[in-house]
Amino acid sequence: MSRADRRSARGAAAGNTLMELMLVCAVIGILVGWGAPRFEVAVEQTRVDQAASALRSVWLAERLSWLEHRTFSDDLGALAGQRFVDAALVKQGQPFVLVVEAADAQGFSISAERTGSSAWVGALDLDETGAITGSTQDGNGHVVTPAP
Repeated sequence: MSRADRRSARGAAAGNTLMELMLVCAVIGILVGWGAPRFEVAVEQTRVDQAASALRSVWLAERLSWLEHRTFSDDLGALAGQRFVDAALVKQGQPFVLVVEAADAQGFSISAERTGSSAWVGALDLDETGAITGSTQDGNGHVVTPAP
């Protein structure tokens, strides 16, 4: 075998062929295509769980308001002013907006409405018992509820 033949044999064995690179790209594309929808649902689950946590904070703030004033507050800003709840929670605009639906001496109802998304819609609701209900859903039929 001549010196040139040995060099070309070594070079061919050391590199990757175009077919191998195309196969790797195809496998990676399939894995990304398979995992992307699951990733979007996982991100939404995190957002819903954060909204549920915010609702639990407001529930505690409402309980403190009732203990101090013998009535539940219908103003989240007032709860923040009394330092019962973080002011940043009241001002947030995405991914959920907190709204007091009703409040009096007997009870209250607060909702966290999904905003800022063209794919996900829905709301979570909280009452004076601390029960959180509701969900968000997308156009593909994925429904996300808060973790217990």
